[in-house]
Amino acid sequence: MIQLRSLTFSRADKRLVKNATLQIHAGWKVGVTGANGCGKSTLFALLRGDHHPDHGDLEWPVTWRIAHVAQETPAVDTPAIEYVLDGNTELRRLERALAEAERAHDGIRIAELHEALAAIDGYAARAHAAEILDGLGFSPAAQQRPVATFSGGWRMRLNLARALAADAELLLLDEPTNHLDLEMRDALTRALQEAEVAVVLVSHDRYLLRATADAFVLVADGRVVPFDGDLDDYANWLAQRRQTHRAPTVADRSAKAQRIADRAAQKAAQAEQRRLEKAAAKWEAEIETLTAALHAVEARLADPALYSDRAAADAVAREADALRAQIAEAETQWLEAQTALEALTLASE
Repeated sequence: MIQLRSLTFSRADKRLVKNATLQIHAGWKVGVTGANGCGKSTLFALLRGDHHPDHGDLEWPVTWRIAHVAQETPAVDTPAIEYVLDGNTELRRLERALAEAERAHDGIRIAELHEALAAIDGYAARAHAAEILDGLGFSPAAQQRPVATFSGGWRMRLNLARALAADAELLLLDEPTNHLDLEMRDALTRALQEAEVAVVLVSHDRYLLRATADAFVLVADGRVVPFDGDLDDYANWLAQRRQTHRAPTVADRSAKAQRIADRAAQKAAQAEQRRLEKAAAKWEAEIETLTAALHAVEARLADPALYSDRAAADAVAREADALRAQIAEAETQWLEAQTALEALTLASE
């Protein structure tokens, strides 16, 4: 279990969160929501051990291993599958110890290490890594290619595969669907659904969050708290919050404007707000249109007569899949616009 106790942390001398208290239990898959700049990335840095709190405690079991997706990939000659397996540090430690024991002809130690490997399912680790790589688009031949031969986007997939294959107790994922196409996003979703590991996930991908997150944590207003609801509830919360921030009178806004020294920056912020509001409205209308179209297609799929023509039925099914993918993308774009509006509102206060 991860525990935050009266945790306060800052970044670049700016306090982001104060006196946060939270628990995340083993096996939970938690989506982290909140505006950009509110402290989500810093919270991840704390969990990785790359940042330290100002006050309070952050605790988890000493036996827990933590995996995350690295943002850079070394241009090494290591084959892709070996690079992915290197992320399982316990597996590699036992393999090195076993090789040393075999060189020393230490039969007792060899037997102990084989038992230890069996206990962590180490003999299936290579097949598991190959399965993950296959799901992320790496053919058997590609799995043997050196890491250095892959482009940047494919190297990010290797980092994702490495994190998924690490056999860690806690997996940290920050926008993991970047660089992934729709098919790969589906593969990642299935992998996370099947993973028996605690996951803390930051993503604007609503489909991924809906399909994998059991609970949500909200980072906002200097707090880290459980969010009692789903993504639709969060979207409503954002809309209501923006209405609240619009409540001040014209006089109040004028008085505040007079305190802003950089008028040009204020105008730019207002222009950006209008752009984001138009984008949010556009995507909301798009979602409504696509959803209506999907309902019509699903009605056709529910008609038994359709299946007298297999080819026609398959075409309608593909049309439904395409509409679902378009809705997922539109929802992602809408939520990104709403979140950006929230960040803009907080920055102007």
